[in-house]
Amino acid sequence: MYYCHSKGFAHRDLKPENLLLDANGTLKISDFGLSNLQQDVLLQTICGTPNYVAPEVLMERGYNGLSADIWSCGVVLYVMLAGRLPFEDRNMNILLGKIERGDYQMIRHISDPAKDLIARMLTVDPRKRISMEDVINHPWFQVDWNPRMLST
Repeated sequence: MYYCHSKGFAHRDLKPENLLLDANGTLKISDFGLSNLQQDVLLQTICGTPNYVAPEVLMERGYNGLSADIWSCGVVLYVMLAGRLPFEDRNMNILLGKIERGDYQMIRHISDPAKDLIARMLTVDPRKRISMEDVINHPWFQVDWNPRMLST
């Protein structure tokens, strides 16, 4: 996502179903059907998958697609670490209300840096939300993610 954002493109429908791994374990992002070039004007189209959409997208006042993508990445990270969605309800109005308020329960069994990153990505006010640059420089990402092969 950092690369896409560096070129000014907002995906606007980030969710696990649009994240693929190739044979080498490299993450690939798919389905750019809702993507848009983020220029100096706010985007207006309400789009995305409800459980992953940022609160500002729902409020119909315009939004920055890059910041909305960071929210969606925060939801994806939460799902990967918790095995469940942070915002869920069978009633769509209740679900959207939870998203607009940022009403979710933090995962208890994860590290403090992971909790901090999720909280910063799921900040309701997009002006206070962490930037993509700060996401990739966050302490949670400052580990050796290269898989180690065990000897047999």
